Amino acid sequence: MQAFLAGVTGSQFSAPTIGFRSSFLSNQIATGYSSRASSKKSTRLCWRYWTSSNQTVQFSVSCSDSTVKEVNVRPEINLNGDRSAEIDCSESEQETKSCTSFDWRRQWYAVLCEEDLPKNEPYAFTLFDEPMVLWVDPDGKINCVRDRCPHRLAPLSEGRLEKGRLECGYHGWQFSGAGECVRIPQLDEGVPIGKRACVSSFQAALRHGLVWVWACPDERADPDTIFNIDEVYDKLNMQCFRSFSRDVPIDHTVLLENVFDVSHAPFSHNGVLGKRADGKSISWKLVEGVNGGSPAGFAIGENPVPMVWFRSPATVQYRFMYFHCVPLGSNRSRLISKFFRPKKPKNSASTGPSSGPRPPIGFLLYVFFQVLRPRWLDHMERNLILDQDLSNVYREDLLTKFHGDWRRAYHIPTKADLTLVHYYCWLESALPTLPNASSRYSPKELLPREQLLDRYANHVVHCSSCKAALHNAKRLKLVGAALSAACLIASVLPIITPLVQPPVLLSFAIIFALTSKLSWETEKRLRYFPNNINKQ
Repeated sequence: MQAFLAGVTGSQFSAPTIGFRSSFLSNQIATGYSSRASSKKSTRLCWRYWTSSNQTVQFSVSCSDSTVKEVNVRPEINLNGDRSAEIDCSESEQETKSCTSFDWRRQWYAVLCEEDLPKNEPYAFTLFDEPMVLWVDPDGKINCVRDRCPHRLAPLSEGRLEKGRLECGYHGWQFSGAGECVRIPQLDEGVPIGKRACVSSFQAALRHGLVWVWACPDERADPDTIFNIDEVYDKLNMQCFRSFSRDVPIDHTVLLENVFDVSHAPFSHNGVLGKRADGKSISWKLVEGVNGGSPAGFAIGENPVPMVWFRSPATVQYRFMYFHCVPLGSNRSRLISKFFRPKKPKNSASTGPSSGPRPPIGFLLYVFFQVLRPRWLDHMERNLILDQDLSNVYREDLLTKFHGDWRRAYHIPTKADLTLVHYYCWLESALPTLPNASSRYSPKELLPREQLLDRYANHVVHCSSCKAALHNAKRLKLVGAALSAACLIASVLPIITPLVQPPVLLSFAIIFALTSKLSWETEKRLRYFPNNINKQ
């Protein structure tokens, strides 16, 4: 075994330990080697990353009866070398060790935007495939319990609110915000209600414009421990002006990968978030001494204000954007995002002899897109951007489940993917404790395009603004069509033509018809965008 390892890596194997360090790799490995070494018992060596000749690389060897079974090369991240993507993971060792016992349940997860929180009805959602329901009582407190009645397992979210209590729609059992069953209509008066009639509760809180839930049942947590999202943006003199959420049929870890990846924007979102000609190399580097605000977090960019922060387990912050990827369950997640702008428009006032007032057209565009544009119209653009990503990320999710190991599945030769590599190193140490982790790699059928890009089921039903806009668009479409038809008929009636000239009626008929057409297009965009959105 020692001779085999020395032949492959030029290293010395120090018994009796299985782990060892090599001062260099052979040229074949250093240029992206990936192969299988065969003998009586197969041995596999995989290496997917560039490394220099003096790089420190950690190996782990599994053997039995002096026969090497498997050699695993674990790169350590350090992209500050001369090569385009030299990887050295020594800087992530402490981070990896610190989250080997990461508890996914004892975390706060944002599940809903404050604007979309229903006030007079229960709201159903899942977290790690656990059905939950939340509601707001008359005192404004947010309550959350398991969405399953202990009587006959009916969903409590199908019930209604009665004096701040959640009433099951099946038999009328009522539950308090703590999960205690306070009323059973079928129970004789004076008979106590047993503990089996209670339902598990979850701590919920409203912070920073989002509804947060503590994922561990029947456990109290301090809402003040929720990370202050606005702290970073207050330092940058920024304020939130838009929020957005949408469900996607992919694993939340793959969704986080897409959020981390900024180099895809000029190509996937050509004409929306840039142009293909803007694509270029990105030289990310790790910010020393910044952990992103969580024990296993990190920051990438420059001091004093990095470009991107990761806060375990599911939060990514940029200078102008905030993303939270909610693990709804197996192959399902929710993207919650908030967008920020400067508190004072740039060049809004003269700052020097050479500075002038903002151009009128630019100022009007700024006011419309940043201030006056309705939320539902802004969500159309957000949905378009996510549609462009989904057609690629969804297939990536399928292939990742097929390969299992990101080191074998992906080839990452550029510094632009530094954030991804750091996240992978954290994830592989925390993945063993992920609820339902085995289902992450379970195969699934390819969804049809209509279901994958179904904006109504994945966004509109959860968004108060888009739901109201869809309702109004339906009504306006019918009213516009009816008024257009009425004007056409009136233009040919002898009793009407002496009062109103036919050309005027025809003009109104065209205006109402265009209004109906525009409403129909709005309804279609709120439901589903059928065109080939990636080829534009």
